[in-house]
Order: sequence, then C-alpha cells, then structure tokens
Amino acid sequence: MGAPAKKRVVVTGIGLVSSIGKCPETFWKNLVAGQSGIGPISRFDATEFPTKHAAEVKEFDPADFLAEKELKRMSRSTQFMMASAGQAIREAGLDGSTAIDLKRVGVILGTGIGGIEEVFTQYDRYRTSGLRGTNPFTLLMVMPNALSGEIAIRYGFRGANFTLNSACASASHALGIAFREIQRGSADICVSGGAEALIHPMCLLTFATLRTLSKSGVARPFDRERDGIVIGEGAAAFALEELEHALARGAHIHAEVLGQGMSSDAYHCVAPEPSGKSAAEAIRLALDDAGIPPSAVAYVNAHATGTKIGDVAEVHALKAVFGDPLTVPVSATKSLTGHLVGASGAVEFAATVLAVENDIIPPTGNYSTPDPECDVDCVPNSAREQELPIAISNSFGFGGHNSCLVVAKYS
Repeated sequence: MGAPAKKRVVVTGIGLVSSIGKCPETFWKNLVAGQSGIGPISRFDATEFPTKHAAEVKEFDPADFLAEKELKRMSRSTQFMMASAGQAIREAGLDGSTAIDLKRVGVILGTGIGGIEEVFTQYDRYRTSGLRGTNPFTLLMVMPNALSGEIAIRYGFRGANFTLNSACASASHALGIAFREIQRGSADICVSGGAEALIHPMCLLTFATLRTLSKSGVARPFDRERDGIVIGEGAAAFALEELEHALARGAHIHAEVLGQGMSSDAYHCVAPEPSGKSAAEAIRLALDDAGIPPSAVAYVNAHATGTKIGDVAEVHALKAVFGDPLTVPVSATKSLTGHLVGASGAVEFAATVLAVENDIIPPTGNYSTPDPECDVDCVPNSAREQELPIAISNSFGFGGHNSCLVVAKYS
C-alpha cells in the first residue's frame, strides 16, 4: 500500500498583539505604511543601558479579556498569547462551535524564554516584603507551557498540547509541527504561534552582555550602518486547519501552508554559521516539502535581525538557494516590529500570510546605506504591490536552529 495522501493545510484565523498593532488589521496597515513600533523604553529606567529603545506594546490592558483570578496566574507573555489566540479563534469560528471535534484541536506554541520576567519581579518582592509579598502563583506564571495550557483550558481543546523552545526559531518550529499534525491527519485544527515579553532590565542585560543590542536604537537590517538587535514584545496566533474541514465549515481562508524545513548549524551557541549552508538547507527542505522549485518563490520574509554577521549569513543562504545575483524580493519586518525573539517567527509568518493574501510586500524600514555584502532587493522603506503566489518566512535562532515556512495563495 502506498503512503496516505497528505492533507492540505490552510490558515483560517489570525490574531496579533505587537508594537505596531493589537489586531491583524492595524498591524497590517501600519506594516505596509512603514510605521515603526520602536521607541524609548518606558517600562523601566534604561539610562544605564547601551540601548534605550525597544518595540513595546503600548496601552495593553489584559483586564479587557481576562478575569482578575486569571491575571494573578498569567505572565505578560501569556497575556499576549491569550489575546492573540482569542482573536484567531474567534475569526476562525472555533469558540463554542459544535462543528468541531475538540479532541482533534491541538495547541502548539513557541516561546524563547516564557514568563522569565516574573522570576525577577517576584524575587524583588521577596527581598523587600518577604514571602508574604510574593505571588503564590509565580510558578504558573513562569512555566513556558502556560501559553498552550491556558488556551486549552479556556476553550476545551483536547488535542496535542505543548510549548516548545528553540530561541528565535521557536514559533516557526511550533507552526511547522502544527502543520505536520494536520497534514498527516492527527488533527483537524491546531492553534499555533508564539509569544514573548522580554522588555525587562535583566532580560535586556543578557542581550547587552552578548553585545547583540543596537546602541543606536534603530533596527537597520541589511543596511551598512546596522549595529544590532532592537528587542520587541508581543504575540501572534493562527488557526491552522485541514482544507476540507475548513471548507465544510465555510471558514474564511487567508492562505495555504505548503511546506516546512528545519536544520541545525551545529556551529556556535550564538553566531550563525557564516556560509549560511545550514540555513540554505532548511530553505531547500521547505521547498522540497512544498513540491516547488526556488523559481516559484516571489517573496522572502527574512529573519534579518540587523546584526553584522547574521544578515550576511542569511544573504549567503538565500544566494545558495535562489542564485547570485539574488533577484527575489527580500524584506525584513523586524526593522518595524523589533525582534520578538521566540515570537518573531509567528509575527513574521503573519506578515507573510497577509502579504500573499493582499499581494503587497511590506518594506524594510530604516534603510539608507547599501552594504555590498547584503546586495538584496530589500524593498526599502516603501511597500510594493506585486503578485505573490508563493512566499517563504525564515527564522533562525541562537544555538543554530533554522526553520523555513512556505506560504501560498489559496486556490
């Protein structure tokens, strides 16, 4: 007997909380307009830090959608996840629906560090007020798996449920595994994506000591004057669904997921492998999985964090797959959203899905000085209308984790 046919997987819901919008509509409008969410840090006094800028989520009130008893056990990252997942679930029509089998709805999410900011907050409270001053639910706030567990508890989803970590590739890996669960028939629907909330003194200190943060406070991917990462926060979530199941429910389809590829640099705990060969392998595997040649890709949403070595390594990887000179448009949306670490793959997957759905390439912001080592068409500073039948989204993480997702216009 031959292998069973692979199920087709589509996106039927999107939810988003970011520095440039707390819903997909606002996010997309601002992204296309080149509106940056990066500004002076307001969550703490950053006077002594090498960078004084971040991409904060402003005017976010979790009491709008969470009860007081829920707030006591949820970190900021979990709150972001609950908000974005709630949006995706509502748009997909999954909340309270009798047309779905709850045992076949999974929740598979990614985060880089989870609720780690609460460790520092509660320790400060312990030092000033003793045990009675700390939150008894601190463990629940800190656990990375609180992201997926809380969503399943709220909505009654009883399929596969976990949160994974692979640094900046976390959300992309989560989306890829959710895609596989549906593709092989183990689930009808998966809520997937990622969340992160690291704008805290100790969290930024860890990046500062690695000398990865931008001192200028400006995210400039591919630009010759780029000087590092600008941290962002937020979350993005998606309802991924088996095509026939979605059609039977009459769900709106944003785009189709065609494939995913993963690889490891096996090189360094922080730096990417300079030649980009392992990142290129992840892209090739994704295209092979999708059954398409490189020439079919009309747009690349790059990982491009704005570091000197990282952007060059990614350009090498893209040239290895798509050829040199590189003619496919490659934009870096971290220039506007900041780097959301474990959630970056989710927010950039949202940008890629919406780009394909709307036939618009979002721009690379803050671009002014070309770098001969990053000779790409980075769609500088202004969005571009262009037919986008297929696009890819790259995510690469500390430790050498590489992931690539292939997104196509649904037809």
